[in-house]
Amino acid sequence: MWLNSVGARFNGSAGGAVSSFVRYFSRKRAENVRKINPKVSPQEASSIARNLYDVIKEHGPLTIPNAWVHAKDSGVGGINSKTHMKLLLKWMRGRKMLKLWSTGVGSSKKFLLSTLPEDPKVTQIRSDMEVKIQHKKPSSSWAATDPSGIVSPYKFNRRAVGSDDVSITITHCGICYADVVWTRNKHGDSKYPVVPGHEIVGVVQSVGSGVSRFKVGDHVGVGTYVNSCRDCHYCNQGLENHCQKGSVYTFNHVDADGTITKGGYSSFIVIPDSYPLASAAPLLCAGITVYAPMVRHKMNQQPGKSFGVIGLGGLGHMAVKFGKAFGLNVTVFSTSISKKEEALTLLGADKFVLSSDQEQMKGLANSFDFIIDTASGDHPFDPYMALLKTYGVFVLVGFPSEVKLSPVNLNLGDKTLCGSTVGGTREIQEMLEFCAAKGIQPNIEVIPIQYANEALERLIKRDVKYRFVIDIKNSLK
Repeated sequence: MWLNSVGARFNGSAGGAVSSFVRYFSRKRAENVRKINPKVSPQEASSIARNLYDVIKEHGPLTIPNAWVHAKDSGVGGINSKTHMKLLLKWMRGRKMLKLWSTGVGSSKKFLLSTLPEDPKVTQIRSDMEVKIQHKKPSSSWAATDPSGIVSPYKFNRRAVGSDDVSITITHCGICYADVVWTRNKHGDSKYPVVPGHEIVGVVQSVGSGVSRFKVGDHVGVGTYVNSCRDCHYCNQGLENHCQKGSVYTFNHVDADGTITKGGYSSFIVIPDSYPLASAAPLLCAGITVYAPMVRHKMNQQPGKSFGVIGLGGLGHMAVKFGKAFGLNVTVFSTSISKKEEALTLLGADKFVLSSDQEQMKGLANSFDFIIDTASGDHPFDPYMALLKTYGVFVLVGFPSEVKLSPVNLNLGDKTLCGSTVGGTREIQEMLEFCAAKGIQPNIEVIPIQYANEALERLIKRDVKYRFVIDIKNSLK
């Protein structure tokens, strides 16, 4: 995150307080509840309203379409249609059971929020929202404002720290190819201004009254995603990156309150005090992207096994380091002979293979237990699948435009081809502690933020060994 501070929602609950402008909408009270649905008694209407209120209290704030979905999923009976539900909601608002609020003045997106006075949680939420409206924290950053991708100084307001929030002073942020993708609108979905960066580390500067896990002065990090539902099957296992309701990415994504993310709103990762903050930044994307599938496939429990790494960039060089730390026999595959010295001498790989050398590739058939593919450029897959032993595992973490291979090379030998992307908070925490214990650090080039545009150009040309890290603390004032 190319900014100097960031606030974060600690528990990520759907009902948590969010930065907003509260709007009160006066509604004439329905004279008779039977007008809502003449087929039900007033007692039934009140019962339905209470059930609907409970749904909104549990899952809200909700838009009307989302309220309809949650009501049906929760089995709320007596609501015949979405129109009937809207009438009931209007009646509930007239009785101050609900209010409408929006994410900004003039916003057409309205949310329902439960507001019965006997609910202390709601009272706290209302209080938090009013405080956040009055106190906004200015943040300095660098952002892209158009598809040229050129970044320049940009200021915006971030919400104040609430009861379940953590605020950090960012010290360093790694540069990932994703920063190129979204600053230059490669996918056609960029929301300008884009404040890039999702390898964030820093020091806790303040915590909310409800936060117990973190204290001022802690070293923490924020990775590629910044929010999730925290209550689905995957979130409960610490795999928030696979949230069934959808994780919220660190930047250029819509958060639960309708705002575009420009910083963290989730649980932080604790960085061991002895570990350099600049070196920790790339681990939050590049590091975990290869560490998570390696551990998931138990490569850390099989020393002596053969392990191939395709590509030697930010991800690939970390795969080599982890492979050696796990006791694997590591071979690097690259299309560039210039990578040989780096792989063998700088990173300590056991072998280097020029992937364009067909004779050398054929000579390695059926000899690898594991291969991890970090390359995002288009390349053939059959030559690599032929290298796997029976029951061998091929993990794709790069993003080529297509994956094309013969089923013969997959089915014969009962081989596994799978994909992977980053990891959950538990996996990231485990990786950081492992790196601190083993002295594993990425190879980085620390730069001032004023050099960011040149760094992005060099990244496109693959002219970095192996990750740029911006010194936010000393260059962004």
